[in-house]
Amino acid sequence: MDAEKIELLKQSFAEIYAHKGDLEGRFYQHLFAADPETRELFCHGNFVRKEMMRAILANTVQLLNRPSAFRRLSRRLAAQHRQAGVSARQYRAGPEAMILAFRDILGPRFTPEVEAAWREAMEELVSCFAAAD
Repeated sequence: MDAEKIELLKQSFAEIYAHKGDLEGRFYQHLFAADPETRELFCHGNFVRKEMMRAILANTVQLLNRPSAFRRLSRRLAAQHRQAGVSARQYRAGPEAMILAFRDILGPRFTPEVEAAWREAMEELVSCFAAAD
């Protein structure tokens, strides 16, 4: 990912993170609407979702310009998701739910350029998850 896109991610992440409480609710609303089966993963307390979501987002932004560190983190996150019972199909639903949550929070500031940068980052993350399967 180029430096310009990484800078867009960092700038938007600062605003998104300021609304992290709202982000979680919106993310899970979109995720459960897209894939109702994922709700079961969160009903039994077997997933430390707040901390994991924050770690995924913060580390995605911080490590995109360090590909080997990003891949190591992604493999570790994939293992944590698998251990929690998340299937490859289910974690592929996450990026779209996250994009929709970002759009909800940022509104008109979620420009096509910001969206494209986040989609690229999410695709990189999911491709690393898939490679770890």
